[in-house]
Amino acid sequence: MPDQDQEQTLVYFFAKSNFGDDQVDFIKIGHTSKDLSIRQAALQTGNEADIREIGVIPFETVDEASREEERILSRFGAFRARGEWFYATPRIIQFI
Repeated sequence: MPDQDQEQTLVYFFAKSNFGDDQVDFIKIGHTSKDLSIRQAALQTGNEADIREIGVIPFETVDEASREEERILSRFGAFRARGEWFYATPRIIQFI
């Protein structure tokens, strides 16, 4: 378990809708060792659609999180929309 004074490293999943409804159109898969709300705010800047957290996987180290993120990105590569944004397919949503 991480030390209370140490920030936890996470693989995260954010969702957004193109139409402002509850339907998830895209999912962002990434990792961070910073406060997740800071990462969310950075992604929200300049983005007209609300971005919300839909899942996290905690890790002890940055290396572990980075390896898992790469594994997940590779697993869902066929559904990539752009960069680390993926189409919100049932397969990805079920994984989360």
